[in-house]
Amino acid sequence: MTEEREDETTPHLGRESIVRVGLPILLLKCFLLCFVLMSQALLPDALFQRKIYRTNFHWPVAEKPDTETRFKTWDGQHYLYLSQNGYEEGIQSNAFYPLWPLSIKVGSYAFFGNHLASGLFLANLFSLLALIILHGIVKASSGGETANAFTPLMLA
Repeated sequence: MTEEREDETTPHLGRESIVRVGLPILLLKCFLLCFVLMSQALLPDALFQRKIYRTNFHWPVAEKPDTETRFKTWDGQHYLYLSQNGYEEGIQSNAFYPLWPLSIKVGSYAFFGNHLASGLFLANLFSLLALIILHGIVKASSGGETANAFTPLMLA
């Protein structure tokens, strides 16, 4: 009877990788979210460029700038529009691939129909998972010390 051995280059995503990488990154993301929200509350509204906001695509068109709209900028507006309305003929949002808007739409059911909350949650969840997996791959191929040094550099 031959005993199967796991290849040492295969990444192992155990509790150590999750705790060593995932927890600090999760705490960092929470800190940054609190920092952004507090900055918006404390900094003057003049820092938000209303002229530029009006020239970019934003949806709904009549929506006035507020805290939520500051998270819905650039391509985010297109993805949120597509997640709620789908593809229609003649709109510039058709240039975007459908996987991300579909993911936001599916995730919105967990957030009571809030597509912005779904998009923000999924983007942070997927980036966290990607960093944990990447840490495991680098650890398996180059060792734990290299992986621990690589992960913060990847974030930077």
